[in-house]
Amino acid sequence: MLANIVISTPPTKTTYTAGQVFDPTGMVVTATFEDGTSKAVTGYTYEPADALETTDTEITVSYGGKTATQAVTVLSGDVSLASVTVDSVSAVKGEDDNWTVELPAGTTSVEEIEAVATDADATITSITPDAFETVEAGQEYVSTIVVTAEDGVTTGTYTLTITVATE
Repeated sequence: MLANIVISTPPTKTTYTAGQVFDPTGMVVTATFEDGTSKAVTGYTYEPADALETTDTEITVSYGGKTATQAVTVLSGDVSLASVTVDSVSAVKGEDDNWTVELPAGTTSVEEIEAVATDADATITSITPDAFETVEAGQEYVSTIVVTAEDGVTTGTYTLTITVATE
């Protein structure tokens, strides 16, 4: 007779974007019987089995009338840029979600471009180029900022246009 089940190995993927479906790949469910024996089992079911929502925090696995839970993280997928600064000067977000910044006259190089995502679980995977060694007044310099959610899905690509004020 079945005593209980446990998830002895979690699934490979535990972080999702809203709308994705749980993937049990890599998950091992182990059943323990009243005589003390255990074995990995297949044929289990899980809920929710449809598209995940941000309110879903766990998957309930069922086998033989017993259940176990697996924690999951579901990101909104609505990740954008909250702020962009270039050498401590705040960039301005345009209606097209792209960013512009004008650096003070006399600026000759860009040392640091920093971007912050709206979702704490998202990362800025790349800012290309990271910096400009030389900049001249009146010229436009363009960077691309790529935002990626924790699960590796790119959620946005933005343009940052940098100019230096003329004196």
